[in-house]
Amino acid sequence: MKHTTLRQFLAALAVAATALPAVAQQTERPPRPEFLSAMGLLETDRTEIRDAVSDLDVDQPFALEVPRAEGVVVQDDPGPARLFAVNFLTEDGVFIESLSITGAEIEAEDEDGRQFALANLLVLRSFPALRDVFPDAEILAFGPAEFEGFDAVQMVGRFTEPQAGEILFRHVGLMKPDGTDALVAISNIRPAMMPVANDEQFADTYSGWTLGTLEFLAPGPDEETDDAPEDGTDTD
Repeated sequence: MKHTTLRQFLAALAVAATALPAVAQQTERPPRPEFLSAMGLLETDRTEIRDAVSDLDVDQPFALEVPRAEGVVVQDDPGPARLFAVNFLTEDGVFIESLSITGAEIEAEDEDGRQFALANLLVLRSFPALRDVFPDAEILAFGPAEFEGFDAVQMVGRFTEPQAGEILFRHVGLMKPDGTDALVAISNIRPAMMPVANDEQFADTYSGWTLGTLEFLAPGPDEETDDAPEDGTDTD
């Protein structure tokens, strides 16, 4: 992916937030996914991203488990330069949070180099694109993030959306230790509907739960070579 495409995507994502519906006072906060899971009330739908999406090639296929629960509506939100995007809403259409994922390519040979490159991707491209639309956006925390099996860096902050009020954002860059393909995941969370005070609570949101299930997939036969056997066996 070219850097201009990533920037355009982030700007478009921020602009889309201006259309979020305002929070009605009578709207109740949805229960957290960890609670619903413990009660046996949380369902998940597996989504695999393998094929080209919009104007992007999927260099590194991946999969996610998207949580669904009574009273929480999952709305697909396709758009330019998005490999994956969903909104989580109440049944009456009130915005709770969102998750969007795009891709980038990073050349780095060691963990320090990958984390430095991911940090630059967030601070020098992701955040400026957000601030172009929301000038009051500010970074509250920045540093390594814990995602098993990934090198990961996260940037957390907030901005004000005219209708929705305060929005917390979480931008996470992830990549496999032995690869060059990175993913940038962007969560926008309305704390009036889903309060967040620490990393544990970030993970216990609908976007955080989804991102926590991320796994890179092995390329299929057609993605590795045109004449690879369908069963993946060696033809020699």
